[in-house]
Amino acid sequence: LEAPPTPADCAVVVLPGPRQELAAIERDRLAQYVAAGGSLVAMLDPLAAPETAADFGRYGVKVGNDVVRQ
Repeated sequence: LEAPPTPADCAVVVLPGPRQELAAIERDRLAQYVAAGGSLVAMLDPLAAPETAADFGRYGVKVGNDVVRQ
């Protein structure tokens, strides 16, 4: 976590369903990346990582406990 948050040529960060909470510094680094114009794709289970899911409020996203069906 002491290295720069993302490589300069990074096009998108994908967060594929974390099974445990992201550390506060990881959430802050993601926020810095997005604030600088970076793209983020996140697939979150609010039951697996409720603090991380709640933190997405900083992006204007409310993560609910919903089911997506076909």
